[in-house]
Amino acid sequence: MRLELLGTVRAWQHGQRVVVGPPKQQAVLGLLAGRVNEAVSIEEIADGVWGSELPRTAGNAVHTYVAGLRRALGLPREKTAGGPALVSTGGGYALLVNPANVDARCFEHRLAEARRLCVRGERRAALDLLESALDLWRAEAYTAVPGPFAMVERMRLQELRYTAVEEWATEMLAAGRHAEAAVPLGDLVVKAPLRERLRVLLMMSLQGCGRRAHALAVYRETRELLHAELGIEPCSDLRALHERILADQPLTLGRDARGRLVIGTAGDAEGPGGADGSVASGAAGAASEGAATSAGPEPGGSAGVGGCAGIQGGVRGTGAQDGTGCGTGAGHVTGAVADAHPSATAPPFAPARAPTQVPRPPSVASVRPARVTPRPAQLPPTVRGFIGRAAQQRRLRSLIDEVGAHPDMPPAIAVIDGAPGVGKSALALQIAHETAERFPDGQLFVDLCGSGLRRPRVSAGEALGLVLRSLGVAETRLPATVDGRAHLYRSLLGGKRTLLLLDDAHDTESLTPLLSGGPTCVLVTSRWCQLGRLPSPHSERIELKPLTPQEAVRLLAYLAGPQRLSGARQESFRLAQLCGCLPLPLRIAAGALVEDPALSPARLADDIENGRLEQLTVVGDTAASLRMSFRKSYRAVPAEAARMFRLLGLHQGGEITDSTAATLAGISREGASHRLGLLAAGHLLEQTGPGRYRFPDLLRLYAAECAEEEPLRGRTGALSRLLAQGGAEEAGAGTDAAPLRRAALCRDPRAGDRCGAPEGRRRAARSGGGRSA
Repeated sequence: MRLELLGTVRAWQHGQRVVVGPPKQQAVLGLLAGRVNEAVSIEEIADGVWGSELPRTAGNAVHTYVAGLRRALGLPREKTAGGPALVSTGGGYALLVNPANVDARCFEHRLAEARRLCVRGERRAALDLLESALDLWRAEAYTAVPGPFAMVERMRLQELRYTAVEEWATEMLAAGRHAEAAVPLGDLVVKAPLRERLRVLLMMSLQGCGRRAHALAVYRETRELLHAELGIEPCSDLRALHERILADQPLTLGRDARGRLVIGTAGDAEGPGGADGSVASGAAGAASEGAATSAGPEPGGSAGVGGCAGIQGGVRGTGAQDGTGCGTGAGHVTGAVADAHPSATAPPFAPARAPTQVPRPPSVASVRPARVTPRPAQLPPTVRGFIGRAAQQRRLRSLIDEVGAHPDMPPAIAVIDGAPGVGKSALALQIAHETAERFPDGQLFVDLCGSGLRRPRVSAGEALGLVLRSLGVAETRLPATVDGRAHLYRSLLGGKRTLLLLDDAHDTESLTPLLSGGPTCVLVTSRWCQLGRLPSPHSERIELKPLTPQEAVRLLAYLAGPQRLSGARQESFRLAQLCGCLPLPLRIAAGALVEDPALSPARLADDIENGRLEQLTVVGDTAASLRMSFRKSYRAVPAEAARMFRLLGLHQGGEITDSTAATLAGISREGASHRLGLLAAGHLLEQTGPGRYRFPDLLRLYAAECAEEEPLRGRTGALSRLLAQGGAEEAGAGTDAAPLRRAALCRDPRAGDRCGAPEGRRRAARSGGGRSA
């Protein structure tokens, strides 16, 4: 069997093309083929195919599409002796196929092998291998295939394709085959007009085959385009090359110690370290340090250093090391699948080497001075008294260390999610400031307003516009479409070491254009746990829980001053527990102690216990209000989940089952389970087991407040159904349902003093329940 991803997704069996099926089934095949010989969970497949638009039956749909693929491709359910198979692997699936029979993996392997040959000085063999790699392409990768995974892979593979063409053109120029390189380069410049490295190579090829006027015309067109689109001048290599062509200066082409091409005027370059020394090429030239793409020392190594676009290769280290064919490297292999197929092995990744500095050619004055691209430093300040989160900080530092060690890898993405007030933004800012010096090209910050409460949510196009303005793009030069802005965004940030912090994200769809081929590292904070399953091989989810009681007391002592808690150890722990050990209410409580020196921790704890959400509010500062933080999450969930949240506020018991929720809402258990899952995904509920949930203490109080927004008839009906369920259980099972009925009575808006609790009386009075009774 042969699978083709570099164009429309196609499959071939014994030389005959097989009909794969509908677009979604093609998307499933494309995902499994893109991660060949890996175990991929059903959740990952669903996220990669549907993204944030997950249907309720996504899991069943995945099973259906996998069954359809098995029928269409004739693939068995179990592994065979060397043959292809589509096997089930503990909650997911794995496509067991020789990677040499997947064109995308074969392309990546040939590109990596060509780079190794360049390092060894085997230029002719490297050029042949690059040509064979590019011949695999039929059209844009994953053509017409839907879903976030296909979108990300399409952009990643397209970037690799451009890089491969640049490396091929560099070798063609070095071999003196300028005319043959001119036509493909011209076609590609039309498709990627802002890629300056391609234009350097095109000017070199035109000059080399005696078309000096056309080479100068390319420069004029480039300068006008960059002025119109970005308001900037061409890069220094393009300007220097333009001046040399104008002056008709002969150019020399040499190689440094690692085999990279260096261009200069006669006498500038002495062929530094290359096996073939300095090669005179008349007026031809080839590629400057910025234009020539490095062959890279290892598979997955950098595709070049410095220069115009600073593009990096980003090839995953796949394939055999013997230089024959496509090899059988399978890339990343997970779980038991590593032993499931004879081809499911891959050589370890080679460590990336630091790029060797290549001497630049003498600078030549430009016709007009270039504008300086701003270096953004947009991180808000860190919070005072950051305490705890040691394990999470280690994971984030490890991710950033990996980015520094492997600069060729795709952007590393960390998604930090958790309940309202748990300190997601504080952790992200702490790490961002701590590691800012590792991102010398800038640190960007965008508040996506995912809750949509204070301001409308920021769409992908608006976020890209904010970033592009920060990078110096004039308002009149911003592309109108999201795709246009995304292309410009990647062009400006490609190859640069930048950090992007996206605060309060809501869905995957708005994030995808900001994550592909842009910054080196992206930190995302979100109230939604689904964002932890982004379609990226280098994403990591970090879920934050409340602080431990000891950490919570330490934070209180730091913020309020140790003397304010001196001799009040028991009251301090009580105060921390009443604040739910959440950093936001703890900071509000500490602020109250600082503001009123006469206020003791014990009295503050009593005040919070009698009116907790009112006490945990800073007057005039909605951002520091716990109620506002809860409301952001509550307003962000769908309407049916928000109603379920209000009705659950009537429930007095500790544990909430899907059966109880279904009774309160008057819907089926399946519908209730779906809505409870949405609330848990938004961190408004905690799941304690299959079909079982609970409220954190402070959120229970807020849910009780929200219950009053439900019409009186709806509340009364929900409690009546709950009482009836309790009576039926008591009569049918002989159990004591009195606690359930008593819990319902305490939430009955007409109950008033029957609860005997001050909170119940206040709620009855506010709701007007006494009058309606």
